[in-house]
Amino acid sequence: MRCFTKDEVSKWISEVGQVEDPHDAASPPEFAVQFYAPQKYSAIECFVRCFLREVAGDGEVLIVVTDSEPSEESQRYIHETIRLTTGGKRSVQEAPGYLFSNLEAERAVALFSLMSCFMKCYLYGSQHQVTLYSWEGEIFDMWTCSEDRLKPLAKNFELEEIKEPGEFIR
Repeated sequence: MRCFTKDEVSKWISEVGQVEDPHDAASPPEFAVQFYAPQKYSAIECFVRCFLREVAGDGEVLIVVTDSEPSEESQRYIHETIRLTTGGKRSVQEAPGYLFSNLEAERAVALFSLMSCFMKCYLYGSQHQVTLYSWEGEIFDMWTCSEDRLKPLAKNFELEEIKEPGEFIR
C-alpha cells in the first residue's frame, strides 16, 4: 500500500482512464446506480470483496477519503495507525489516497469497509471505469462504463436501489 497526495491521486486516476469525483464530473461514466448500503460490517466487507472480484477485476485499487475533517480522534487514530504500520508519515489530509496492488486486495477490502462506516470515500478500480462511493455507510453509489458490471452485484446482495426523484445520481 502507498499513500497518495491529492496531486498523485489525480494523476493516477487520469492515467488509468478513470473519472475523478464522478458526482461533480462534467462527464461521469455512463452507467450509475445508487442503493442503500449493507447495514452490518460483515455484509459491507463481503460486498466490497465481491465488488473487487466481480466488478473491478484484477488491477490496482485506489481508495480516496473525501471528508477527513472534521473527524473524531478515534478516526484520526485509525488512519495514523494504518499509515504507521506501512511506513507512512503524512496525515490523511496531506495524502488522502491509499493505492493497493491486486495482491493487496484483502487490505483494500478491510480499509474501505472500515472507512465506509464513518467517512465518505471513493474506491476506484484501474479497469472498466469502475468506481464505488460510500456516503458514510448509508448509501453506496457505483459508476462504470458498462451496465452489465453494476446491476448483478446489487441484485445478488438484494440491495435496494434508490430511484426517487432528486435522490438518484446522474
